[in-house]
Amino acid sequence: MHRALIAASTLLFVATSAEAHHARRARPAPAHAHAPAHAHATRSFFLAGDPHVPLAVVRGARIDDAPFSGRHCGARATWKTLGSRWTALDAWGQPMGVYTATSKDDYDATGCAELSFAPKLAGDLGHVFVWAGSAWRASAPAAWIAPMTKRASLAALARAAIPDASVTKSLVWPQCASLRERARFFRVPGRGDWAIATSNTGWLVARDDARGWTIRSHDRVAPTSYSAECFRPVAIFDMNGDGVPEIVLRASGGDGWNDVVLALGRDDRWRVVAASPGGSTA
Repeated sequence: MHRALIAASTLLFVATSAEAHHARRARPAPAHAHAPAHAHATRSFFLAGDPHVPLAVVRGARIDDAPFSGRHCGARATWKTLGSRWTALDAWGQPMGVYTATSKDDYDATGCAELSFAPKLAGDLGHVFVWAGSAWRASAPAAWIAPMTKRASLAALARAAIPDASVTKSLVWPQCASLRERARFFRVPGRGDWAIATSNTGWLVARDDARGWTIRSHDRVAPTSYSAECFRPVAIFDMNGDGVPEIVLRASGGDGWNDVVLALGRDDRWRVVAASPGGSTA
C-alpha cells in the first residue's frame, strides 16, 4: 500500500467507538547467521505477513516504523540481505522454526524488498517473521479460551458495529481470505479479557467486564457496490517484552494492502504504532 495511503489509514485506525469514521522462546541465531548491518543487541526487527517487508523495529520498549519509513525502506543490509535468517511466528507469537531469505523482489513504489524463504512454510503469508538475532524472546501465549456465550455476544456486537452482509464474495480480497479467523480472544495481564473482531468492512477491539463487551477502539470503511476494505487478525503477542500483547492486523482494499501493529495505551485505547509499506497491484 502506498505510504500516503498508509498514513491516511493510520489516522483512521486510531478511531474509537465514539470517534471512528468509518495482533516459547525464539531460537538464537547460529554464529554464522547473517545479521542486519548496524543491528544492536537491544533491537528486534519484524517482517510483515503479506508481503514480507518491514513491519516494525523494537528498541527497548519502543515499537515503531521510523527506520524504514520513506522512499528507501530502511538500510539495504538490514531488510534486504539474502541469506539472512528469520524466525516464523504463529498466530500467538510462538516460534515455528528458522527460515532463510533466498530471494527478494524489489518494489520500486516503496523501495522495499519483498522476501521469500526456504524451506517453504505452509500458509507463509499468514505469518510474521522476526530476525533470528533479535533481542526479542517469545512469552507465553496470550490466548484466552472464551466461553461460547462470550463468543456469541462478541459476534453479535461485530454484526452491529462492523456489518459486512452487503459485501460480495468478489470483494473479499485474497490477503484477507487467506486468514481464516475473524476474531481472537486474549488476556492482558492486570487489564482484563479482550477480543478483536474483524469483518470485510472494519475491525473492533473490545474488553469484557461485568457489563459484557465494551468497544474500546474500532474502524469501519463503508463499502460500495464495487469496492470494500477487509480486515483480519494476523498475530497477537508481546513484541517489546513489557507484558502487554500487541495486535498485528491486516487491511486490504484489493489494489493495496498492509499489516499494522496496534498497541494498548494507558487509556485502554488501541492505536497504530507501526505499519508495513505493504503491497500493491499498481
